[in-house]
Amino acid sequence: MKYEISGLSELADLRRLAELFAVVWGRPGEPPISSDILKALAHSGNYVAGAFLDGRLIGGLVGWLGRDPSEHLHMHSHILGVLPGSEAHGLGFELKQHQRRWCLARGVTSMEWTTDPLVRRNAYFNLTKLGAVAPRYLVDFYGEMRDGINAGDESDRLLIRWELEVKRSSPPARTRSQLRPPRPRASFYARRRRTSSR
Repeated sequence: MKYEISGLSELADLRRLAELFAVVWGRPGEPPISSDILKALAHSGNYVAGAFLDGRLIGGLVGWLGRDPSEHLHMHSHILGVLPGSEAHGLGFELKQHQRRWCLARGVTSMEWTTDPLVRRNAYFNLTKLGAVAPRYLVDFYGEMRDGINAGDESDRLLIRWELEVKRSSPPARTRSQLRPPRPRASFYARRRRTSSR
């Protein structure tokens, strides 16, 4: 399946992207990031991209530039969403690769984001398929969340860091212990009865 991935800046496209995120996160009419914020990010030179199939928006990815305490410039890749369905298989990986190329073209060589440590597919995607690392465990990072995926859950997260100049077309296999995230707090683990994707 051939996708077209491109940067978005027109308000109509950004409204469509915001609604796509709202659908993916189970909160129609209340997107996790609004079209006005998306417009400000795109206008100020940050990364806002959409994926199209036959002219229909089916996925998107948003990030912005940041600096860590050592003044190292990196991309904070904040939110990735893909509409469910077999036609979108592999699109998350393609969006990340598009964002990687965007960063390298601007001299940005590392990317960071957070992920739910209890979703096994996230560990595989981030640590094995992309070849990123997880240097920190962040306790209750977002506070209590209200979206349709994470409602009522605490928000412990892994910090993921991807060094973009490291070429890994076939990432080395990791042992099960290397893929296993740090153990969450007991209260957090007891409260989780389902998985989430952000």
